[in-house]
Amino acid sequence: MSNQNLLFALHNTHSPNMVKLFANTVVNFPSLCKNVVFSKITASAASMGIPDAQKIILGSETRGSLLFFADLDDIIEALKPDKIYLLVPRRFGQSVIPFLQIAHEIKQQKVLVVVGGSASGLTRKELDKGECIYLKDEIPELNPIALTAIFLFGLSERSE
Repeated sequence: MSNQNLLFALHNTHSPNMVKLFANTVVNFPSLCKNVVFSKITASAASMGIPDAQKIILGSETRGSLLFFADLDDIIEALKPDKIYLLVPRRFGQSVIPFLQIAHEIKQQKVLVVVGGSASGLTRKELDKGECIYLKDEIPELNPIALTAIFLFGLSERSE
C-alpha cells in the first residue's frame, strides 16, 4: 500500500497545540500516511503551530510533507482526491467508519480524510463535500486528536 494515497487533514483550528498534536499523531502511522494536511489554520496555530508541526514531520522516520491550504476547497482542488471522508461526531454522520473499505481504497486511489479541529467542527457546506463517517454509536464524542489516533489505528489493523 502506498502511504502517498492517504491524505489526512486537520481543518479549522486556532490552537497551536492541536496542530502539533495532530502532526505528531499522523507521523506515528508512517505506513499509512506520509503527508500531513492542514487547512483554515488561524491565529497562533498558523504562526506557531505550523512551524512546530513542520519540525515534527521532518524529524519523523518518513520525513513526510506538510501541506498547508487556506480552506477545504483548496485541498480538494490542488490534491484531487478520488474519495473524501469527513470524520465527524455521530449526530452528523451517515455511516460507521468503513475501515476495510478505506483500507482497500487507499491501495488504488487517493483518499482524503478530514477532521474538524475546533468545537464548531465542520460547517454544513463542508459536510456536503464528502461522506460523513463516525465511530461506533456507543463511543462518546472525542476530541480531534483522539479521533485521529483511533481512526489511524483502526485503519492500520485492517491494512496489512
